[in-house]
Amino acid sequence: DDAKAASDRWNDAVASGRRFTAEYRFLHRNGEWRVFRDTSWPVLEANGTIRHRQIFTEDITSKRFAEEQAHRSEARYRALVEHLPVIVYVDTDEQTPRSLYVSPNSREVLGYEPREFLADPALWFESMHPDDLPRVRAAWAEALATREPFHAEYRQVKPDGTVVWVRDDSMLVRDDEGEPLFWQGVLLDVTAEREAALELRQSETRYRTLVDQVPAIMYEMGPDDERRTLFVSPHVEEILGYPRQEWLDQPDIWVELLHTDDREQELAAHDRHNETGEPWQREYRL
Repeated sequence: DDAKAASDRWNDAVASGRRFTAEYRFLHRNGEWRVFRDTSWPVLEANGTIRHRQIFTEDITSKRFAEEQAHRSEARYRALVEHLPVIVYVDTDEQTPRSLYVSPNSREVLGYEPREFLADPALWFESMHPDDLPRVRAAWAEALATREPFHAEYRQVKPDGTVVWVRDDSMLVRDDEGEPLFWQGVLLDVTAEREAALELRQSETRYRTLVDQVPAIMYEMGPDDERRTLFVSPHVEEILGYPRQEWLDQPDIWVELLHTDDREQELAAHDRHNETGEPWQREYRL
């Protein structure tokens, strides 16, 4: 496969008197293909005619193999990175870092093409929500000073105004001598997670507001023989006279306060409903 191209280049060099350079595969006696780089230059007589050619032939098989392995490794890495549901990036070790690489996911997550981040070092901070910018800048400055990993959650604003919550984790990569090379990071879209947490907090707030306003004792009790109170609403003090904290701290307070004439009957009913898991509705004296 290499013979004709190498031969043509050699003939051109001989005809023109120019330098010859070529790379080709050569069959070793043991049957193994080796890769060589040939360099040839003319040696001239005093009158300028070519006396002969000096040739330097270098075996570059190992180098080519290492390069091919590196290319394959990089191809696998890029294929993996570009299919992950995260943004992978490589930044310079600077106060305002320049992006050396940004995976294609930036378009989907942040609304900006990778080339836009590569071209404009300030874009990352400029597209950040202004309320989060001082905190993130301070965290990045601390990471630069301490050389510890960088971690932050903040909002990015897409070109259309949509706000995206991201979790940003990055670490400093060093060379064999320990000198800093660059920061490699992963940026994950956590908008859904943040919205779910916010909805949970709002739901809990609504629930507790409702519970605190209902003129009854709302409670949660562990489904075991201890019958420990896990939660009780503030109305317990108004209705039964016991502070809420005392009710929570004393595991068997409900049992102790049952009227003696009702106790055995209610404990048996409680055990039965624990076993069956059925709802209950009872009337008894405390």
